[in-house]
Amino acid sequence: MPADQPPAKKTRGRPPLKAGEDTVPVVIRMTEPQRDKLGRLGGAQWVRDRIDKAKEPTMTTPLEQMDSLRAECEAAKQSMAEALLKLARGEITASEAEAIRKHSLAVARRMNAAIKGEAEKLGNRAGR
Repeated sequence: MPADQPPAKKTRGRPPLKAGEDTVPVVIRMTEPQRDKLGRLGGAQWVRDRIDKAKEPTMTTPLEQMDSLRAECEAAKQSMAEALLKLARGEITASEAEAIRKHSLAVARRMNAAIKGEAEKLGNRAGR
């Protein structure tokens, strides 16, 4: 090393995971078996990978959620009507029509559950 240069400074702490990005410690509580499993799954890197791959939650209002479900119900109703016509014309099989009917019922159940949930929330607020 040349005499006119000072010695290189030693860096302190853990090196960053990505250049230019600081990290922060996160503490979570879990049972010992969960901690052991986390280690077998890959530890902190496994958690970071899952977070990076996860979709961001959509923040919608209850009204937007209900509107989305209403549109989905309308589409399912239309799909069911078209399936019945196609079945009558012999363009689809009974099992294909049944699959469309089951989908339509599932959409209707989700809509009913959402309405019930919102009604319960409103009832709880009114009873305060």
